Amino acid sequence: MLLNYLKIAFRNLVKQRGYAFINTAGLAVGMGICLFLVLITQYAFTFDQDHENSNRIYRLADRINQENGNVLDVAITPSPWGEAMADTYEEIEAVVRFNGIGAAVKYGEKAFYQGITYTDAEVFDVFTYPFKYGNPDGALDRPNTIVLTHWMSERYFGNANPIGEILMVDEIPYEVTGVLLEPSDQYSFYFNSLASWSSIDEEIHPGINNWRTHNQYTYFLIKEGTDIDALEAKFPEFIAQNVGEDYTARYEPFLQNLESLYLNSDLVGEHGDSLDISYIYIFGSIGLMILIIAMINFVNLAIAQGIKRAREVGIRKVMGAVKGQLIFQFLAEAFILTIAAAFLAIGFVEIGLPWFNSLTQWEVEANYFSNYLYIAAIGITVLFVGLMAGGYPSFVLSKFSPSAVLKSDNTPNSGKSRLKTALVVTQFTVAIFMIISTVAVDKQIDYLKTKDLGFDKRDLLVANIPTEISAEEYGFLRDELLKTVGVQEVSFMANLPGYGSGTRTSYFEGGKTAEDGKMVNAIFVDEYYVEQFKLNIKEGRNFSTNYSSDTLDAVIINETAAREFGFSNPIGMTLQQQLPGEEASLYNVIGVVEDYHFSTLHETISPLIIRNMPGYFDELTIRINTADVEGTLEQINATLKSFNDGVPIWNYFLEDNLSDIYETEEIIGTMLTYFTYLTIFIACLGLLGLVSFTIVNKKKEIGIRKVLGASVQSIVQDISYQFVKLVILGFLIGAPLAYLLIQQWLNSFAYSEAPGLITFIISGTAIISVTLITIGYQTIRAAIANPVDSLKSE
Repeated sequence: MLLNYLKIAFRNLVKQRGYAFINTAGLAVGMGICLFLVLITQYAFTFDQDHENSNRIYRLADRINQENGNVLDVAITPSPWGEAMADTYEEIEAVVRFNGIGAAVKYGEKAFYQGITYTDAEVFDVFTYPFKYGNPDGALDRPNTIVLTHWMSERYFGNANPIGEILMVDEIPYEVTGVLLEPSDQYSFYFNSLASWSSIDEEIHPGINNWRTHNQYTYFLIKEGTDIDALEAKFPEFIAQNVGEDYTARYEPFLQNLESLYLNSDLVGEHGDSLDISYIYIFGSIGLMILIIAMINFVNLAIAQGIKRAREVGIRKVMGAVKGQLIFQFLAEAFILTIAAAFLAIGFVEIGLPWFNSLTQWEVEANYFSNYLYIAAIGITVLFVGLMAGGYPSFVLSKFSPSAVLKSDNTPNSGKSRLKTALVVTQFTVAIFMIISTVAVDKQIDYLKTKDLGFDKRDLLVANIPTEISAEEYGFLRDELLKTVGVQEVSFMANLPGYGSGTRTSYFEGGKTAEDGKMVNAIFVDEYYVEQFKLNIKEGRNFSTNYSSDTLDAVIINETAAREFGFSNPIGMTLQQQLPGEEASLYNVIGVVEDYHFSTLHETISPLIIRNMPGYFDELTIRINTADVEGTLEQINATLKSFNDGVPIWNYFLEDNLSDIYETEEIIGTMLTYFTYLTIFIACLGLLGLVSFTIVNKKKEIGIRKVLGASVQSIVQDISYQFVKLVILGFLIGAPLAYLLIQQWLNSFAYSEAPGLITFIISGTAIISVTLITIGYQTIRAAIANPVDSLKSE
């Protein structure tokens, strides 16, 4: 019996190939997007779980309460805190700190400028980093020892075992004690190498022993069963005893579990990559909505097509078929389509994953033999879609009365036109929601890229300063670079505009105490920075070589800092900085610069202090104005290399990299665009279903109207109006919902451009146009049909 039902179901589907294709295509797209998002979500939620003790690894972060009432959550903490906490609290098994710097690394003739990360010897007890060569036990116990990543080892030593070899790091010899295997692609933070913490000192990293200078990352391995809340409750006492009673209200250390960092942490100075978890929820909701409208398609198309089979249902009931058998028959057809759609969906996932991985640099894979969650998701999706999409049509069609369907050519109306209307409205609500959201996201991304940042970013080349040049020689290097044809300006600095300051320190007005201090961003630049970036000096003057004190005690502040400190006449005012164990340093305000976006547009412009400190510079910017860009770049690199003893020079254009800051938003926009196309495609399939249903039921009405003199145009307009008004209703529901969600998303930016009226007009016009195109063929075909064909049986 079961086999017979399946045979009949298969034959019916083959007979109705167009219906089967449309339904299968819609379901396949909806199921494919859902399975695709299942894999992406699973990948995102399993970041950092490859570490054996990941559930017991916690990062120490700090909540800094500023004098102006602002709260600053930072991922970096003072270096001494970690060791002192580990010694104080028995709940902490081990502490590991990470501190990265840039350095010139050489081996023989090979030399590169790259990052070096200093860390504690216990790093391999806390984190799981498998070794290719060497032994993790004691690998970083001694000063000047280094463990390389797999790729860095190949860069310098090829495929050879480098254990015992010597690398020169800023002219200091480091012994290679290990090589790591290629790391998991799901680590949220990466490094090129790990050097022993005992190698670092104040000269390499000033402030490394300061109890109030936040400058590195601290991780703890916490004992099993520890109450994290209870441990955090002890931290205020620690601050009082070690930093000072006055700092218990300012510093509030807290712990973050390693497994939660990637999706649930967005602190200042975040360690490595992170992703706002709201994006996971947003796309998960979008995937579910697309699957729902795909199932709505199935319901509408199944009922519209099933009405044509009303006579079959009547005959089968007369022959003795019971309701349950008919339900099973229609469900069998639904599951055949669903299973076929599932195979197509899996194919879509396989096609989509390489595109997504290239877009995001992730490495998501569908492992059918080991990823049991994905296999379960496929099975659950098939079962859910088959029952939900096939269930309602099965019950509706099986209820047809034999007498109603056999006594004439009339086909029974399902009586559920309101439900079908509601389903189509739901589809287009989702479609218009997606269109408006996509347009708004694209508009915001364009706004971020084109907004005036308050400084000139055009034609600026960024390069690393040669490591073998002293601060005293910067002027000589600048003169050499300016001899290059096409080079207009050169400036040295430690902080590029648009990326943030990297340093936030407490300053207080002269004559007051450290307790009155305010957390202020500080950047370090030379006397040419203001001119090169076309910053506007509102009051006072710029740094100048005519004043030797400018590199000692002169500062320029921005307008926001002047307001924060309450300076009505800032020039000549003094600011102080108090470091632990030292006398307060006094600085004179020599200028006020007009506010500019020294950080990203996610943050409002905050107080800024600009200092001229050549010893901190690590980058230079070169403004180029030439048609021969490549030739000029070659000459610049040659000049820089001549000061660098063969260490390669890296460079890039600032304007290009500033755009990369918003890469996540661009990825979101790209995915939304494609999902919107697919949503419209599925919604149009659903519209075809309702059009088919309506035309079948109005076949005789259309014929009578034509006999009575109705024109083709009036009939087309009448039928089209029924559907256009549904789309308009969907627009009236979807547009406000899209606006509310977009406003929530835009709140993550300090500066944004809300979607205007034109966005809604374009979106509404686009969806109505697509609707008319979708229904046009069928309505015109119905309107021009010969009325004799529909009325001859009367």
